[in-house]
Amino acid sequence: MQVSILDAKSTARRLSALIQKHDRIFIAVAWGGITSVADTLLANKAKFESVLLGVDFCATDPDLIDRLVDVPNAYVAKKRPGCFHPKIFYFESGNTAEAIVGSANFTKGGLGRNLEAGVHVKGAVEYPFFEQVREQLDRYHPLCLPITQPLADSYRRQYRAAGGSPRPKNPVLPGEGKHWTSFNSPLAIMSWKEFARQARQDLHQDYKKV
Repeated sequence: MQVSILDAKSTARRLSALIQKHDRIFIAVAWGGITSVADTLLANKAKFESVLLGVDFCATDPDLIDRLVDVPNAYVAKKRPGCFHPKIFYFESGNTAEAIVGSANFTKGGLGRNLEAGVHVKGAVEYPFFEQVREQLDRYHPLCLPITQPLADSYRRQYRAAGGSPRPKNPVLPGEGKHWTSFNSPLAIMSWKEFARQARQDLHQDYKKV
């Protein structure tokens, strides 16, 4: 088994190579963004076995979520106690497996300017380390929420609303009952032009000009 330590930029280079090299891709990561590595990943969507992104604190780029709409085996993490915070990148081809586990998120900072540390491990699929990695990924399966267009649209609105906050609240996702409904009600998603048009037609409004 081969083991090496990676910083942020070497993590980016290694991830790009592994995405292109291997037949099966498994990812569980707290946050993601649009980078050259993301472009490589998106060009290899057919290899996805499970790509799970966290959206806590609205820290994942909505452009990445948009590009994963309706992609098989691409998910965001459902709401749960605590922050979804893993950084696991696992790859398989035949009897060979490789994994990068460390601090780097799938973002510009995590794969670029940040001070990160990760471990790249390469070896046989049956090695105990890789069994543990697969078991850990399996634990996240109940959190997998498919990325639909309504989810992506709502996430983008909440991302924009949270833009000025140093630590915004988590986005509301489908299945969260009345909270999801309030964020996606006709009034919440209505353009100002449409609101003004409807207000003018309301016999009970007191404004002469809207």
